[in-house]
Amino acid sequence: MISDNLFSSLYLYLLFFIIGAALFSGLIVLLAILLRKNGITRSNIRGNVGEWQVANVLRQLNPEQFVVLNDIMFEKQQTAANEIATTQIDHIVVSIYGIFVIETKNYAGKIYGTEKSPKWQYYSHGNKYEFYNPLRQNYKHTKTLQDLLMRNAQAIGIMGADFLIYPIVAFSGNAEIRVQVTGADVVYFGNVPQAIYSHCSQPVLTKQQVDNIVNCILYHNVNSDEKKQEHIQNIKQSRQM
Repeated sequence: MISDNLFSSLYLYLLFFIIGAALFSGLIVLLAILLRKNGITRSNIRGNVGEWQVANVLRQLNPEQFVVLNDIMFEKQQTAANEIATTQIDHIVVSIYGIFVIETKNYAGKIYGTEKSPKWQYYSHGNKYEFYNPLRQNYKHTKTLQDLLMRNAQAIGIMGADFLIYPIVAFSGNAEIRVQVTGADVVYFGNVPQAIYSHCSQPVLTKQQVDNIVNCILYHNVNSDEKKQEHIQNIKQSRQM
């Protein structure tokens, strides 16, 4: 037979458990509301985790030979409306062997697509999702970076095509890559260093040019949370059109 004291203790434990669970659930809901209010979604968090994983993998590169820059944003002027647009690049690696522009995609499931298709698909838990072709997305990134460097070619000390830019698209190990591409690097996070090394047979830049390019990128990098939030909102709006 359960004593009154034991019954009272069990009752208090149960009561504290219910109150604690309710408070925890309330905090989760409040956190979700605050994140969404600030434009932070589960997709943003997943993307940030993927970028952190690739940034961690890029630490394997010899810092004496490769300079790794993460989360770089540039502003560029749109000639049509004379408006300022932003371009965000997940990772840029600068070396004497060229420049590597890496687009990170943290998706799980089977990934399908071709070089020319506007959108790619991934299948997860029986559902089909579409996303913008990352090769096209990364081409715009490389073009923006190339235009920036060419505008500053004299200060950097480069002429014409003295530098090469290699685009790389990296997927999480939770993905199963089934894309049909030729002449493009579409790899898993862990294979990004190998993709970079595959292009490192012949130096195309001097150490001084590498330093100048890095300084140019950092100088034009938009290091503003407000601008980055605006960039995210612009992407959402463009996808809804």
